[in-house]
Amino acid sequence: MSIKFELTAESVTVFGVKLFRIRCVTSFGDVKAGDTGGFVERVENVDQAGNAWVYGDAQVSGNARVSGNARVYGDARVYGDAQVSGNARVYGDAQVSGNARVYGDARVYGDARVYGDARVSGNAQKIPVHVSGLAYPVTLADNQCRIGREFHPFAFWLDLDIPGAIKLDGKTAGVFWRDFGPAIKLLIASRS
Repeated sequence: MSIKFELTAESVTVFGVKLFRIRCVTSFGDVKAGDTGGFVERVENVDQAGNAWVYGDAQVSGNARVSGNARVYGDARVYGDAQVSGNARVYGDAQVSGNARVYGDARVYGDARVYGDARVSGNAQKIPVHVSGLAYPVTLADNQCRIGREFHPFAFWLDLDIPGAIKLDGKTAGVFWRDFGPAIKLLIASRS
């Protein structure tokens, strides 16, 4: 099997681990020979087959692996024993770690954190999705969504506007819904 990328001398050290920028040596997909990618700890972090790639300043380290047609870009980090595969995308400031798996047509983005033994898949309707680190924790399961202490069917959240959010829990909820409501609605729509 021919190699599609190599490690360059350019490196960064993250939490005491040296990561190397990758450079494409054989064109594939939308990546051309000579293009530089993101940072990896070792060649094994990105599958040499398929169209998997790490772009920009994204980082993959530890025993983490990106394979298939998966893409990691922006300032995203994939580490530990995490796997990103299929047509999955991880981007923005998102992090996937531990034994987490992101696969299928799943998208993990923004400031999302997927960790532990979590599984995120484009076809998984029954696997709960938890988003923490926000003013209100968000959990999606089946056709229900819990945000903070409010638990309602998807349809309720899809119809919610900022004044409605303020009625639920005051000004903080209105600001939260203004900032995160559109992304939560997209996540709900992808599971409907």
